Amino acid sequence: MNLSQLQAKCDQLVEQFNGEFVVLRRDLADAVQAVADLWEPVVTEHGGTVSDLHGMIHCTDVRGMLLLRTVGFRNPDSPPKPGVFAMRYGQGMSALLEDQRGTSIRVRKMPASVIPEQGERLIVRTGPVPVTPDERDSGPAEADWVLPFPVPDPEQQIPSGPVEWFVLYSFTPDSVQVAEVFLAAVVGIDSSSTVAILASTPLPRQVQPRQVVAENDDDFGDLLGKAQEGDGPSPA
Repeated sequence: MNLSQLQAKCDQLVEQFNGEFVVLRRDLADAVQAVADLWEPVVTEHGGTVSDLHGMIHCTDVRGMLLLRTVGFRNPDSPPKPGVFAMRYGQGMSALLEDQRGTSIRVRKMPASVIPEQGERLIVRTGPVPVTPDERDSGPAEADWVLPFPVPDPEQQIPSGPVEWFVLYSFTPDSVQVAEVFLAAVVGIDSSSTVAILASTPLPRQVQPRQVVAENDDDFGDLLGKAQEGDGPSPA
């Protein structure tokens, strides 16, 4: 597998669907904030904070809020036009972006590992990633905990398994806002011991002029892996 080619395709996909990803980033930030506001009175009553919520509860609620706000109570009867990314309900209430041409991207929280005595923590990477916050997506200017992606060393063996595409997000330390959102090519997302992110590109915050791509440009076909609904375990 050519990692540089995979990264180029990741960048190209984010550029091609710039407008859709800008909207998704804002919708996701709104969903995270809405869930935090929903749970804050309950967790306060029990002497805790939103960051004390179990990860499964928190992430499922964020996904549900995102789907309810973008799709409604159920998928529409008619699919969108081919080539347009649109959100829909997938198996296990997964949040899917699909273009009706075989490309499917799931929305998930950044993979984390459970460390005894510390609880759930993001997988560590070397070096912080600068983040420029805006009024709706208030990640810090720079921080060590921003989306630590374990990208394999080119000289090491790439983990086996299908490459799947995800929009991954992380919480701020207080778990009430989005820290960062990426499009990522991932292997083994449901295993904290083997998960590897082979390519990643931050989702944009501002709309750029759309790049026109020929309809017969199907270079994504082999690399996207066509993460079909129902592949693998139910999403977290």
